[in-house]
Amino acid sequence: MAKYLKAYYFLLFILLSCKEPYDPPVIANNANYLVVEGVINTGSDSTIVKLSRTVQISAQTTANPELHAAVTVISSANTLYPLTETGRGNYWDGWA
Repeated sequence: MAKYLKAYYFLLFILLSCKEPYDPPVIANNANYLVVEGVINTGSDSTIVKLSRTVQISAQTTANPELHAAVTVISSANTLYPLTETGRGNYWDGWA
């Protein structure tokens, strides 16, 4: 029983000892980074890319889509494949 009591007190000590909040500089910085999510498919499958901007954790919004961007995929043979905007920061090649 004493072994469990020691473990309980140790766990309680660990949980209550960290009271000072830590705000890393990345969270405090409003860098507005461009986020690119997507899959480049060859053949008959569509290439879909989503563009958005980072937001601060404390912001009221969770999405910040990048609108009206010129998105082009360039192959290793230097062939250009322009993507069309479909709304809300989504771009696709239109092959589907």
